[in-house]
Amino acid sequence: MGVTTWGPEGKLAAVSITFDNLGEAADLGRGRWPAGAPLGEHPSVRENLPKVLAVLGETRATFFVESFNATVYPDALRTIAKDHELACHAYQHEAWGELPEDDQRALITQSMALFQETDVPVRGFRPPGGGLTAGSLDILRDAGIEFVSPAGGPAGLVDGVALLPFRWDTIDGTYHFPALRRPPSTVVLGPDEMLAAYRTVAQETVDARGYVSFIFHPLWLDTPERLDTLARLVEQLRADDRLWLAPCGEVADYLRATTPR
Repeated sequence: MGVTTWGPEGKLAAVSITFDNLGEAADLGRGRWPAGAPLGEHPSVRENLPKVLAVLGETRATFFVESFNATVYPDALRTIAKDHELACHAYQHEAWGELPEDDQRALITQSMALFQETDVPVRGFRPPGGGLTAGSLDILRDAGIEFVSPAGGPAGLVDGVALLPFRWDTIDGTYHFPALRRPPSTVVLGPDEMLAAYRTVAQETVDARGYVSFIFHPLWLDTPERLDTLARLVEQLRADDRLWLAPCGEVADYLRATTPR
């Protein structure tokens, strides 16, 4: 039987606010970064990140960032880790489920070494694209990863690794850029519609006595309206006494402590 109550106060569901991507790492990995353009001045870090952290306030979140950022923005990673949780999002946003497993092993080993150089603890991983291969969990576990956030499925433990899956309809970009939806759309949804959809997701998660993460991208939190939407979601989740709002690592620790062996 799975978990039916969550957190130290026995809430009906668990939720995490999470962030994916940082800096120019993904553009570099995809070959989209302009030749000769300087590194280390990306607006997602220099302009947007301080505003995001201010909006979060005392609400702790999990930031899944590419390990390349440890070479360019080590101070920003340390700033995040002061009040929030830092986790890995590959090296330069490689589509994890499409990689040969030897490449996965090399990249996660490299990534964990880079994070270690910044003295920031990292024990979580979200695969870009959401996919894993048959051997991914073993590879990640061997590298010291304790929780993984792939696409789809219920939360739970697999051979000691906590799975904290995400849903595509909780990703901010699917509202701002409807072509990213599954299936794709042409209709942009505004803040009120986005927050209404997230209330529905929260209700579904309560009904299932489950877990869900909401995913934002610092790059796209670039307007007062989008920052306000994040602030409203934080308030919405904090006000719902059915929900345990916690970073991924705390949810993983709870699963590990309460799941029968």
